[in-house]
Amino acid sequence: MYLVNLLLFMVTTGLTSLLKVSEVPGFFIGVLLFTLLEIIVKMMVFRYLLKYVLQSFGLLLLVLSVVLMYASVSVTPGLAFIKVTDLIGFSIVFLGLRFMLTYYVKMHQFKLRK
Repeated sequence: MYLVNLLLFMVTTGLTSLLKVSEVPGFFIGVLLFTLLEIIVKMMVFRYLLKYVLQSFGLLLLVLSVVLMYASVSVTPGLAFIKVTDLIGFSIVFLGLRFMLTYYVKMHQFKLRK
């Protein structure tokens, strides 16, 4: 999961230029922090708030991912979003690319099983 997030953070940063990176080690730490926070918090959300996730059709997870991305970027030195719209735009592009990549990988694995 870390490698997928790292790759897609790099791609999204290059495509959109919404995330300002001034230190490369800070970039790796920020991605690692986001990945760890996302795994831990989403496990807790699915455990305790599954009803609300289903009622919101997953919108709760989108908002949660934006908040986690903001938290990990604001704590990490060398990473910054200039405006709130940069954060939202970056998050939507990142999550969309991650959805497409995981969908493609799962379809490829399904075809290999046949």
